[in-house]
Amino acid sequence: MNKQSKKLSVKNVHLMLDKKIILNGISFELSVDRSSDSIVIIGQSGSGKSALLKSILGIYKPSLGEIKYRGKFIQNSNKENFFQNLGMVFQDSALFDSLSIWENVGFKYLYGPKKISKRAIKKLAEEKLERVGLELRTANQFPIELSGGMQKRAAIARAIIADPELLFFDEPTAGLDPITSHRINLLIKELIIGAKVSALTITHDLNTLNAVAENVILMRNGKFIWRGKKDEINSSKNCHLVEFLKASQN
Repeated sequence: MNKQSKKLSVKNVHLMLDKKIILNGISFELSVDRSSDSIVIIGQSGSGKSALLKSILGIYKPSLGEIKYRGKFIQNSNKENFFQNLGMVFQDSALFDSLSIWENVGFKYLYGPKKISKRAIKKLAEEKLERVGLELRTANQFPIELSGGMQKRAAIARAIIADPELLFFDEPTAGLDPITSHRINLLIKELIIGAKVSALTITHDLNTLNAVAENVILMRNGKFIWRGKKDEINSSKNCHLVEFLKASQN
């Protein structure tokens, strides 16, 4: 298997919305060969982070550039393969209010192309709920009955239901108190290392960055303006990175 086929590859991606440049020549690679690669993208609101994520997910169609998974474009026949191997945790958890927690966690099997019995789905969902630190009784509850931190754990359980090789986190600690945020960060770190998955995380939270990042990218006005290892951040002289770090600490 060639090197490229073991990557999520984003190459020279441009995106325009309403005649405005949103992404301007974005390129990076994330390993998907069970090597626990972890990239954290930081940047101010409006820098293009969410637009990049939506472009990879196919919500936005780039005007230029390539997005490939394991050497193939994430379109047509490869699209299902990509989403089958991806777990996504949304900023607001995005649980369905009308479904029980186990139904939310098992959503991919309940309503996706790969069908198994409801009994088997519930058992698998309960295993994942325990995996993220929730009690079994949570399975029969509804999202409205859970705290924000518990909802986030349930959303992570849903993301790992199919044992994906790739996880996306969109502001995973948004709206959570500091203690709950710390626990969620530790959970994400443990999942990346323990399950040997690769992760792409978008965050403005320096605690999340410090907990889960291996490589860090700073985004500004639709461009990557700094990238490096987590340990290189504090010694960097990049004025935009220094400004972002100072603003985030206040």
